[in-house]
Amino acid sequence: MAGQGSVFKRCMHDGKAKETGRPATSKRKAIPACRCDGGSWWWRVDAPDAVTGRRKQMQRGQYPTKEAALDGLDDIRQQLRRGVIADDGGHTVKTWLEEWLIEGIRDGSWEPTTADGYRRDVDAYLSPMLGHLRLRDLQRAHVASMLTELAKPDETRTSRKGMRGGSAVVKRSPSTIDRVRRTLRSALGAALLDDKIGHNPAAGKFKATAGRTQHAASWWQPDELQLFLDHVTDDPDVALWTLIAMTGLRRSEALGLRWTDVDMDGRQPGLLVMQRCLAVNGLHPCGLCGGSHRGRMLRPGAKSEAGARWVPLVSLVVVEMEAHREKQREMARRLGDHWSEHGLVFPQGDRRRSMDLPGAPRRPDEVTKRHEQLVSEVALPTIVLHEMRHGAVSLLAAAGMPVDQIALIVGHSTQEVTKAIYLHGVKSTLAVHAKAAADLLKPQAPPGGSARPNRSDGGS
Repeated sequence: MAGQGSVFKRCMHDGKAKETGRPATSKRKAIPACRCDGGSWWWRVDAPDAVTGRRKQMQRGQYPTKEAALDGLDDIRQQLRRGVIADDGGHTVKTWLEEWLIEGIRDGSWEPTTADGYRRDVDAYLSPMLGHLRLRDLQRAHVASMLTELAKPDETRTSRKGMRGGSAVVKRSPSTIDRVRRTLRSALGAALLDDKIGHNPAAGKFKATAGRTQHAASWWQPDELQLFLDHVTDDPDVALWTLIAMTGLRRSEALGLRWTDVDMDGRQPGLLVMQRCLAVNGLHPCGLCGGSHRGRMLRPGAKSEAGARWVPLVSLVVVEMEAHREKQREMARRLGDHWSEHGLVFPQGDRRRSMDLPGAPRRPDEVTKRHEQLVSEVALPTIVLHEMRHGAVSLLAAAGMPVDQIALIVGHSTQEVTKAIYLHGVKSTLAVHAKAAADLLKPQAPPGGSARPNRSDGGS
């Protein structure tokens, strides 16, 4: 069995010669144990050699506090109990983050948007603040210190541009700080699987992210949605807004939709979600036109593990989609060689802002901005484009569709996701059920008197 180990403080003078200040050649010539404020904390433990079985002493230091050294000692004890001693292979935090990014991008397991987010957090925060540390020496205290630093107000940030072009805020939100922590947690999780570290110091809760809150989703009631659809009747994208409102398609799924995946003439109209149009940075090659498109790319497959799915189309959507198809065909005939055929249902139109020809994949951010503009023109509660997906799920639930079938339509891997995130109530339906519950109460007539009024029916 390995020893319990101990922690100790090593002064910067320990082991150095009195006269020269350099490492002493013998204990007699070295400065005795010094109790000045300098130095750092170390741990020491006895452990059997993995090859010979002989007991050897392991020690590691440069911890800023005694608590950090105790955490390191507890980490090595856990490794000894597992029979695995982590070996970081000489990696610093920076070199491991780079290797992790390269491997993740190479095997294609990440969405392009996910890879962009990881790269942003590594370059802007993680490498500059933690990259100098050895991977094996990274402790929870280091992570907590970084998050605390990120949480401090910084007036100089107002002169910088934010991710979407606006000025950066003085103080980062707890959600932004926690996003950086989650990126580090993912990278260290991969190191843990490779036995490069013994535990993940970025896992769990931290004080700097304690105020993190989830955005409370909003959605329109049926009468509000109808008001919006009436308002966009003459908009060129009326078919797009109607499709998203009634099917809950994600923005990327709607913009990546192909005519070959849409059946409006069969016994049961519907569509297959087989491709997405993603918002990404930089230029990306296109296998259809042989060129490149800036700010977006077509990617086969669905977003979630649920995979490709079939989505039914109601008559309201079919009518708008058929009218949209005829207008698109007329535009393609009119533009001739100036039309770039990509087979998309909602491609870039002739009022383009980029160098791409009409028919090319559309920039997702332009669709979001157009939706914001249309919402601002109507006296309705402000919602973002993705929240129309929430409303579609609520409509399906209010119509009595089982949750497992709703999950199939909107593409969730499990129905628990549908329940936890998207299953909101339609007020009129909830009110009907609440009244029905109240009507189950039968007022009792008191002795010698008349029955008490049923307040659920408006009695006083």
